[in-house]
Amino acid sequence: MTANMFHGANNFQITGGQFHVNTTTTGSQPFQGPSTMTYQDIKLATPAAPTFFVGREKITEEAVAKLLQKEPAHLAILGAGGMGKTALALHIIKNADVKNKFHDKIFFVPCEISADATSLVHTVVQSLGLKVHEGKTGFEVLQTYLALAQRPILLVLDNFETPWNGTGSQTALINFVDQLLDYSSLFVILTMRAANGPGNRHWIKLGGSAGLPQLEIDEARKMFLSLIQCKTHNPEKLDWILKELDGMPLAIVLIAQLQRQLDLGLDKLMDLWRQHKTAMLTNGSTDESRLTSVNVSINLSLKMMKKRNPECQKLLPVLSYLPNGLPAWNEHVNGLFQGSDSLFPVICIKQLLDFALLYQENNTLKFVLPIQEYIQREYPPDKEHLNQIAAFYVKFMKEFGPDGTNDQNVVEKHLDNILKILRQQFTMGASDDYLKAPTSITAYSKFFPKTVSLIETVLENEELYVTGRIEWMRKKVGMNRWMGKCLEAKEEIQRIKTLLDSDTGALLSTTERDKWRSICLQDLGEILSREHKLIEAKTVLLKAKGAHEQIDNHLGQAQCLQQLGDICRMEHNFSEARPMLSDAQATFHEIGDHLGQAQCLQSLGNISKMEYKLSEARAMLSDAKAAFEQIGDHLGQAQCLRSLGEISQVERSYSEAGTMLSDANAAFEQLGDHLGQAQCLQSLGDICRVEHNFSEARTMLSDAKAAFEQIGDQLGQAQCLQSLGNICGMEQHLSEAKPMFAGAKAAFEQIGDQLGQAQCLRSLGNICRMEHNLSEARTMLSDAKATFEQIGDPSGQAQCLQSLGDICRMEHNLSEARTMVSDAKAAFEQIGDQLGQAHCPVLPRFGSVREPVNFLEP
Repeated sequence: MTANMFHGANNFQITGGQFHVNTTTTGSQPFQGPSTMTYQDIKLATPAAPTFFVGREKITEEAVAKLLQKEPAHLAILGAGGMGKTALALHIIKNADVKNKFHDKIFFVPCEISADATSLVHTVVQSLGLKVHEGKTGFEVLQTYLALAQRPILLVLDNFETPWNGTGSQTALINFVDQLLDYSSLFVILTMRAANGPGNRHWIKLGGSAGLPQLEIDEARKMFLSLIQCKTHNPEKLDWILKELDGMPLAIVLIAQLQRQLDLGLDKLMDLWRQHKTAMLTNGSTDESRLTSVNVSINLSLKMMKKRNPECQKLLPVLSYLPNGLPAWNEHVNGLFQGSDSLFPVICIKQLLDFALLYQENNTLKFVLPIQEYIQREYPPDKEHLNQIAAFYVKFMKEFGPDGTNDQNVVEKHLDNILKILRQQFTMGASDDYLKAPTSITAYSKFFPKTVSLIETVLENEELYVTGRIEWMRKKVGMNRWMGKCLEAKEEIQRIKTLLDSDTGALLSTTERDKWRSICLQDLGEILSREHKLIEAKTVLLKAKGAHEQIDNHLGQAQCLQQLGDICRMEHNFSEARPMLSDAQATFHEIGDHLGQAQCLQSLGNISKMEYKLSEARAMLSDAKAAFEQIGDHLGQAQCLRSLGEISQVERSYSEAGTMLSDANAAFEQLGDHLGQAQCLQSLGDICRVEHNFSEARTMLSDAKAAFEQIGDQLGQAQCLQSLGNICGMEQHLSEAKPMFAGAKAAFEQIGDQLGQAQCLRSLGNICRMEHNLSEARTMLSDAKATFEQIGDPSGQAQCLQSLGDICRMEHNLSEARTMVSDAKAAFEQIGDQLGQAHCPVLPRFGSVREPVNFLEP
């Protein structure tokens, strides 16, 4: 990664869609014997400092601070090839403060031209410009020089891995380095493809315990754009390329050079990468080296590894196959390499770490992606390797999946590994034993965005029997519905119906086909309910319930009745919803379905909450939450916790409500329930709003609205828009609030939500009142009050009465105003709304009346 990469021959060719690099040699400069090494050889092997240097500023600051201290500092820049270790060392010694301290006593030693300790000593002596007189050895001359030094000396030992893994003794190298570090005047920077510095001395590892890290995406982007000297780009396409390079500086330099020299667009660059991967990461010079070719750099490390322990390469096909790497590797490595000597994989992994082919991050073994891609190509896994990985993960899912410890966090760390190997096994025609693993992995709702595609692979198995095929298809319906992908869910239902009507479906009995058809209707009704198409949903669910009755399916009947009750609840038709849910609950009790019972109790509790019977609602929802906990249903627990938080919110116990909603939000996040998260964020935003923390409220509600839009929840979007309108109204920004309420009201009308319509109409009426448009305000508020009465919302009725009383007061109609305000206050007292009571003033019988300016939010 040096400046001279941008000069010399441009030997790139693209012909017939193929990528070619003209080259005659590979590798580094050949070793020379100690007696023939000259000062000129050393200088010619020393690269220039990079022209462009990005992303290592903090590490450079740390290194400079260590070098400026009085006591000698010994800095190790460690990590994989291509990570910019040499570039960092060159950049550090260019620092003005470093140069000011060491003056002409900064020496760069290119260790790659040294094969052992003896040649390294000679290289260091030559680098320092020392003369070896007859009768003296280079080591003696070096010792004398360092012992007599009056000023601090900075020595850079670059690419120390070459002599370390060379032909000589490592003990001799350790002794040499340890003796160097004894001199009080000597500061050392060492770069090395390794996980740890050589010997037993303390090295200050720059960049962290894992060595020099990859560049962050913003740093990689800055480097690429600086190199191609371009300001305009497609950010998504560029980031895709840079993520493939995984923050490897050498790879970024080389691909930027390729783009600039050949004037390639990002689309072409992406196509080339898909075809050629690391083969295109070269500057095309005729003397390729570790600084001009990623493949050469990686291969250099592999050669060192094979020379030291060729057995290590047995692990590479397996480890490089895993996209997640190997999390908690010390716990799982023996299971993955079962049948080997228990020490064999551990020793090999240690050596792969030593050669910086692997690195550790939070106890996870990982490859830098270009290294992983190169190894995958050079060491592809065979069938035996794939079976080995698959057997490990089938056992892994039995241990940690839902039928084992049910540790979702552990499973998540291995998720991409599991999906990749299962897809591969199904493609190879895996046995039925492997169907248990996808059953386990698809039990976790958080992973649905990734695991839903696994079902497609399962369904490609032509030997899958028809009932099993339908069960997997229905699982896909449920996963898509959960993710808010209602169209995809409907399309899958149609595919199930087509299968049932086909010759394959004819293999089932008539009863079985009728059962699946009724289930399809039930699923469709639930999807329509999710889309807030409530009238259509009721029609379909009634039809499904009748179909279940015909085949005497009590569970299906109860589920349809439950869903019909929930629709009535959403319509605020509580008198009809309550008996439906109670009857469904009784049926669930008869057939022993504890989940159904808990869900009905939860819905009944939510009805009481919406009727402002808060004590009764809290008891029901607490009991439902306990029932969900007993059967291990985390979604039900989170939903009940959210509802309990909303009760505290209505009671204006905002601290308690905030805690509950935050806990519920965390639970929804763990489950991957984006709808639940958005609803919690919405409620938390509303709490900030009523506490007049408008800035935070606006941010939360805007984020919640965006989340609702992403999952296609129109009700949530409308409610957030309504709350944002309330903020504008409370800030007296009436002209901004009015279109928000009008837009929210139209959205509520579209999905048939009468409560939302009434609330928006009341808010619009209040705006007209504040603008002294009293006639229009009275009409709107009277219509809103009638709707609140119709759907049984006493709080809404009371607020409308209060505002209508204010209008009468503004018109000096004190008698009527007094009656309305008195009735509003009584209504607030009945539902325990103390704030509402406080907003109802005691009107004087005579004298002037103040003009109200308050904006009453719901």
